[in-house]
Amino acid sequence: PGYSGSIRDDHRPRPPVPREPRIQRVHSGQPSPTAARSPGTQEPLGENGPPGAAAPADDFWEEEFFMKYEWLDEYLLSLPGVEKDYKPEWAWFRYKIRGKLFAAVCSPSGMKDEAYNDHDLVNLKCDPARSEILRAAHPEILPGFYCDKRTWIACLLDGDLPDDTLRDLCAQSHGLVLKKLPKYAQREILGE
Repeated sequence: PGYSGSIRDDHRPRPPVPREPRIQRVHSGQPSPTAARSPGTQEPLGENGPPGAAAPADDFWEEEFFMKYEWLDEYLLSLPGVEKDYKPEWAWFRYKIRGKLFAAVCSPSGMKDEAYNDHDLVNLKCDPARSEILRAAHPEILPGFYCDKRTWIACLLDGDLPDDTLRDLCAQSHGLVLKKLPKYAQREILGE
């Protein structure tokens, strides 16, 4: 006799929705003791992932990538408060501060925009005015891949972008996300 909506008739609490375990690394670069799987496991692709993203078939892709760009992974993890996880549906290694994304490493393929295809890249948060200047100065810097193209940039890692410039962009991305956190969280992260 009335609209029942989503409330259950018996008013019992709903069972918890199972969540997939995540790998998190904080500063030390070591997997957390609660990690239940390795980031290279193959899992089915989700419907909401970026087109062209495929999960690596095994740990080989991850090992090869991080051998080539080991300094990048180490640098990102050395920034204050950073957590790392792997999103298998998108085949992204994500770097976050308190759950807020500031960097994502991936290798897209099969995209309509050929500029991203078959390149290792890192998505970074960037000030909109600065991102235009950077894209004009460096052909290896594109609008963000599968992100807001005004506030994110994609840096092709297999181009001629100097490592020092990339380190600077990573630090700025970290800083942009950090300053959006509540002041108490900023103080905790920075150890103040």
